[in-house]
Amino acid sequence: MKAKSKVILAISILFLVSTIAGATSVNAVKSGEAVKVHMTAEGSDLWDPQARVLITANVEHNFGSSWLGKADFKKIGLDPITNDEVMLCHGRLKDGEAFYLEWWLDEATGQWWQYVWIIVGTGVVKTQTDTYPEAEITILFVLGGNWAWAGFVDLDSGDSGPNNPSGRWGTLTIPITVEEIGADQFDFIKQEQDTVLNAWLNRDNIIRNGDIVNIAERNYVLLGMLQLDEEKKDKIFNLPWTMTILLDGEEIELSSFWWHDKEGVLIGEPAKVLIFYHIYEPWSLGWGPHILDHEMSWYNGVGNHAWQEVMQFQWDFTVSEW
Repeated sequence: MKAKSKVILAISILFLVSTIAGATSVNAVKSGEAVKVHMTAEGSDLWDPQARVLITANVEHNFGSSWLGKADFKKIGLDPITNDEVMLCHGRLKDGEAFYLEWWLDEATGQWWQYVWIIVGTGVVKTQTDTYPEAEITILFVLGGNWAWAGFVDLDSGDSGPNNPSGRWGTLTIPITVEEIGADQFDFIKQEQDTVLNAWLNRDNIIRNGDIVNIAERNYVLLGMLQLDEEKKDKIFNLPWTMTILLDGEEIELSSFWWHDKEGVLIGEPAKVLIFYHIYEPWSLGWGPHILDHEMSWYNGVGNHAWQEVMQFQWDFTVSEW
């Protein structure tokens, strides 16, 4: 399915959800004792543009403490003769810790960064010439700056890396994707997400193009973006996804959450859905006609071959009492 036609289909879901789906109550995410966070950063090495980097980590937290599930990084280059991809460096933590900081100071630059995961520990690192079974590995996910860094030091030999042509240590790349599973365990989050998802599937008070909405009722501005497993394999409709919606020219604040539609309720096959929404409480919308301007974007391809797609469209609706 082409990306643009798929986006249009995702929007059309607001109108075409079956009566069976409409009668189904679905939890956004299964609740648990801890929130699981999966982070991925994939793209070219900003210090070595000829190389491709993949950094991943799974951590868990309960908003009081955090711990590491697993983490690794890869730096991949091209063979100058065959032009085939070759592994330049691969590190995998086998014992480590994860720390989350709302603010973090980069001592090398004096720059403060917001929302940072710091993952440190020991693990195995393999390069083209050596293997380090007990290397010290550090991985950073700087969510507030949308970049990730990974590097290692072997205390026995003093070796470190990955080394780059620019003389920089480690490997640095963007963009970052973050998935949080289980955040709905906290009642105030869970209740709102369940309410929004059920409203979407049941087509209750969702503001759509050409609608007349009741000012005395709770109304939702709500759209979803989704990716199929086949699209993920084909490197199309990739994260980061962005959604901007303006009401009469003023941007509205959008909340979002992930829903893994494993049963294929939306389009007949499993999909990963990111739902964007804004809730208008009763009497919070002004009387009369309004215009909603939408802009969404996504990426196709990876690394140096990635490009951004942007789609814009406009809806109009009227607020009345009926």
